[in-house]
Amino acid sequence: SNSNQSAASTGESVASARAFLGDGKTFAELARVIDAAEGAERSAMIGAASGGGDVDERLGNARAVTGEAARALSACASLGALGGSLGAALVNKKVPGSIPALVRLADSRSGRASLPYDVPRAHRTAATAALAAAAKALPDFAGKLLRLDALDVMRDALADDASPPARSAAALSALVSLVTRLCDPTRPDGDDVSGAGSNSNSESSSISTPAGVLAERGLVAACAAALDPARPGVVAARTRLTSPDASDVLLDEGPDGEAEEANDLADFERAIATTTRFAARLLHLPFTHPLPAPGSADANVAEDALRRYQEQLLSEAVVAGLVQALDGLEGDDLVAPAGLLSQLVLRSSSYARQFLEAGGL
Repeated sequence: SNSNQSAASTGESVASARAFLGDGKTFAELARVIDAAEGAERSAMIGAASGGGDVDERLGNARAVTGEAARALSACASLGALGGSLGAALVNKKVPGSIPALVRLADSRSGRASLPYDVPRAHRTAATAALAAAAKALPDFAGKLLRLDALDVMRDALADDASPPARSAAALSALVSLVTRLCDPTRPDGDDVSGAGSNSNSESSSISTPAGVLAERGLVAACAAALDPARPGVVAARTRLTSPDASDVLLDEGPDGEAEEANDLADFERAIATTTRFAARLLHLPFTHPLPAPGSADANVAEDALRRYQEQLLSEAVVAGLVQALDGLEGDDLVAPAGLLSQLVLRSSSYARQFLEAGGL
């Protein structure tokens, strides 16, 4: 984009780009690229098992192609209102490897597993953002992600202290969609995912409620970490962007020395605000989810899950984190966190005490 463009001109450009991408052809091409790279990666792994040479290089090249395609998907989706087209392209049966490839790319654990190098943060962020956009638009896409262990992948991305704000925001957006889908009793796509990724074998597991999911899967602690303004990934990004030589600073470096230029400070602040907004939305889900009929076994399980969830909110000092995050917010970005804080303070004197001690007034 040209910084000298007028707001009206920029708006027209975005609208034109959105209209061009709306037919899904570009997304379909990118999905085919990712699926082909996934095939190349599988071939490289088969070659490794049979003693073939240059396996690391082939794996690296395939994953780099997937990463660049993910960046293109994410850039297109950022124009807005295109998540449905993106998701439809990825769920096409002709490209079965595209979604698993993006999930692996988004996985913060992938650098410690089978890959011969650390995946560039820019690629992980892009894959996370692309998956989040599709999951937000299509419940059936969220269901597919749940069966690929994507809830834990997004949680780990959120809990990763090195994550830049943009990646945390994308992971939280995805988690809102995934938890909502997992706990939706209507099963909007007809696919039962109630046990997807569950760590419990109990028939009465509280994993089917948002409170149970957030409490049992470590999501409260991950949200608390993401709200911390002193988090290494946040501090590092802010320092780079506010340094005197910010225009010459490079945020991320790939396996071949290729680097990402730093985003501007406005993008950074936008990502911080989005992180706070989606964290508040995720943490508010347990208070908006309908409870089972009083007196039933399911109601007892749900109430126990809600109690444990609220205890974690206290122990992780989530109220203090939200109060800190309010300082840099304005306008609509204040609605979700302020609403959650209001409900918590009115619900318990313990939350009210944390609110006051954190300077909430």
